[in-house]
Amino acid sequence: MAKRSIEESFPIVEINRLAVPERNAFKPIYQMHKWFARRASSVFRAIVLASMKPAGTDIMEEFYKDHTNDPDTIGVFER
Repeated sequence: MAKRSIEESFPIVEINRLAVPERNAFKPIYQMHKWFARRASSVFRAIVLASMKPAGTDIMEEFYKDHTNDPDTIGVFER
């Protein structure tokens, strides 16, 4: 099986910079006690994208692209 982008390199520093404002956003009172691990959606989006794209793909460039007609992602999330 061909290697995926997440296996070769993952832009952790850049993704963390995107996640900081998301994590520090206003949190409602019901989120005071975090009994489960909450993760920033930008982090999950980058992980999923890097898992689907072939090795050598620039994940930060892909992160901002419209993947509506992307052959690597078509049909992945359809129910």
